[in-house]
Amino acid sequence: MEHVIHLLNTGSRTSRIHYSMIFNNDKILTSFALGTHSIDANKVRFNYLFERREQLESLFGDPLSWRSMDNKKESFIECSTVFNGHNLES
Repeated sequence: MEHVIHLLNTGSRTSRIHYSMIFNNDKILTSFALGTHSIDANKVRFNYLFERREQLESLFGDPLSWRSMDNKKESFIECSTVFNGHNLES
């Protein structure tokens, strides 16, 4: 069976903050990336959201993966769902 990956990527009104959806045969990954030119600004934004993670996860309906990436420029908030991509009825 062929392994297929599809990517959908879009931006926001703020430069270098973007959303991605990656589809493959068995999983969907949705990622919100904070990657402006300022490491400090990215971490401040990430920490603001992380402090409100319980409320955000409650609104979202599922747990999220919170990846600050420490000394790297980008930080990520992600979720993934396993599914059978070969089953057209699921």
